[in-house]
Formats: sequence, structure tokens, C-alpha cells
Amino acid sequence: MLAELHRVLRPGGALVGCGSLDLEEVPAARAGDAFVPVDPAGLPRGLGSAGFCAASVEVADHQLRFRAVEP
Repeated sequence: MLAELHRVLRPGGALVGCGSLDLEEVPAARAGDAFVPVDPAGLPRGLGSAGFCAASVEVADHQLRFRAVEP
């Protein structure tokens, strides 16, 4: 998915996103949703592997926010 987002963003474009952490209470709160947990520690590496630069990840409470730039 990250590679496809990288492909369609124009140069200089920013990818910004947020999501829930894989905590015990989160799946019950998201019943019926598609929930694909992401490891916040590995996300910068995944964004870099997809071709993004300047990746940053913030973790707070039960969520994560991330940003990366298409060079």
C-alpha cells in the first residue's frame, strides 16, 4: 500500500495519516471496522522502503500519527 501511495503522490507531496494502536481495548471499540495494526517502530522504515523521505511518527495514548514526503 505504501508503495502505491508513493507512486501516485506528486513530487513534494505529503502523506499524512493516523490510526489506532494494537491495544487490548481497541479491537472492541472498532468492531465491524477493518483493523490492520501497524507497528509504530517499524513504520518509518516501511515508509523509507516505499521511497518516502522525512518520515515522522508520533504515538500518543491509543493512536499514532505519521507524516512522510514524496521527494
